[in-house]
Amino acid sequence: MTRVLGVWRSWTLLRQLVVGVSAVVIVVLLTLGTLSVLSLRSSVLGIIDAQLSGSADGFSHAVAKYRITPDASGERPATDAMKPLTQLIGQAPGNVIVLIQHGEVVDSAYFVDGEARPVPEAALAKIAEMSWPDVEPRTVALPELGYYRMIGRPGDGAEVLVTGASREPAWHAIVQQTGILVGMTAIALLLTALCTVAIVRHALRPLGRVAATAAEVTALPLNREQHAITPRVPDRDTDPRTEVGLVGDTLNRLLEHVERALGDVAASDRRMRQFITDASHELRTPLAAINGYAELTRQDSAMLPETTEYSLARIEAEAHRMNSLVADL
Repeated sequence: MTRVLGVWRSWTLLRQLVVGVSAVVIVVLLTLGTLSVLSLRSSVLGIIDAQLSGSADGFSHAVAKYRITPDASGERPATDAMKPLTQLIGQAPGNVIVLIQHGEVVDSAYFVDGEARPVPEAALAKIAEMSWPDVEPRTVALPELGYYRMIGRPGDGAEVLVTGASREPAWHAIVQQTGILVGMTAIALLLTALCTVAIVRHALRPLGRVAATAAEVTALPLNREQHAITPRVPDRDTDPRTEVGLVGDTLNRLLEHVERALGDVAASDRRMRQFITDASHELRTPLAAINGYAELTRQDSAMLPETTEYSLARIEAEAHRMNSLVADL
């Protein structure tokens, strides 16, 4: 986590904003896309189940009608008799119907391409091994046919009428819609990234001008003689109501403060130099007088007491020392 934060902090503000906004957009779009796909799936399954219920009702009605309708001789068929299921009508393309009696598959039909044919053996074996009837539809993977929503309803005696509606066409629509959502998400993400880059670059342009002003100041040869700081952040970038403007205004006030401080230092330096110059000039005259009078007095050294001679030597030595100090000053 620390390493990730370190990498994040090393990025530019532009990159951080683009990545951050894009991540938020991705999460929002993925959430909305997932909810949309789940909602579409639920709706599609509801439509398939409604069609399945109608087909199952039609299958049950056809079987019941056949068994109560007398034949040409006026006799009714046996209670477990049924004409070939491939001769039934009213089933949607892709539907499967299976008649199970006493746990054994008696007949079946698979409606496709405008005709009916027997259900493939592998699919029949899968249907036969399942427990019927059902209260609610369920999804079954039928070999050679694909995924089906199937329901089994009880018939006469130990009879089960199994009806199945293909899930493939509806599932194809879901996959297609998911692809469209993914494409739209990618386009939205790309547009978001491009717009974010453009907006952030425009928003950070004043900050670049502030940085340019600071760089210009750092290139100035500031010293005791040259202490004027003329570069300033432009007025358009010093509006304290904005973040960048607040930085620009603060930088201008800082530069003014530094310029005043450097001016005060330069003025103090000039006053000090003038004081030293005046002090040196004022000290040279009395020191010259002291040396002169000491030399003049020494001309009568033969008449002077020993203590006076010693005092004159000390006066001359200290005068020479003061002259050296004034010269250094």
